[in-house]
Amino acid sequence: MMRSFICSTLALLFVISTQAFAAQPEVTILEVFVDYDNKTMAIMGENFDIGPDRTTVSLGVYGNLNITTNISTLLVVDFPAIGLQEGVYPLAVSSGPGPRKNDEESITIGAQGPQGEMGDEGAEGHCRTGGSNRTAGVAGSTRTARHTGRTR
Repeated sequence: MMRSFICSTLALLFVISTQAFAAQPEVTILEVFVDYDNKTMAIMGENFDIGPDRTTVSLGVYGNLNITTNISTLLVVDFPAIGLQEGVYPLAVSSGPGPRKNDEESITIGAQGPQGEMGDEGAEGHCRTGGSNRTAGVAGSTRTARHTGRTR
C-alpha cells in the first residue's frame, strides 16, 4: 500500500514538473514594420512582457531604443532614422537573462538589393469565364523593412 502511494506521488510530481517546464513562455520576434514617416518601428511577437526585468530593444549598434508601447505581442520603439544606412541589422529584444527571455533576428532596412534573374515559365493555367469587375487598389509605400529571420 505504501509503495503504491509513493509511486503515485512520484508519478504526479513528474507530470507536474514536466508541464511546468514545457509551459515556460519564450520571447519571440515574428514580424517587424518600420514607419519612416513617424520614425517608429513596430515589432510583433510573443511574450515581450514576461519580466520581471525591464524589456529592452536594440538594433545593431543602437542599443536601448526608446520603447513607447510594450504589451505581450507588440513593441513600438522610436526608430533611429538619422545616421542609419541601408543594410542588414541584428534586432534584439530582451526581457531578462537567459535564452527564453531573449530573441534576435536579422532585419533588412532600406533597399532589398538588385532584381534577380527571371524564373522558369510556369504551366499554362485554366481559362475562367465570368468573375468580377474589380479594380486594383491604390499602391502603398515602397519603403520597407524586411524580416529576414525564421518564419512561422
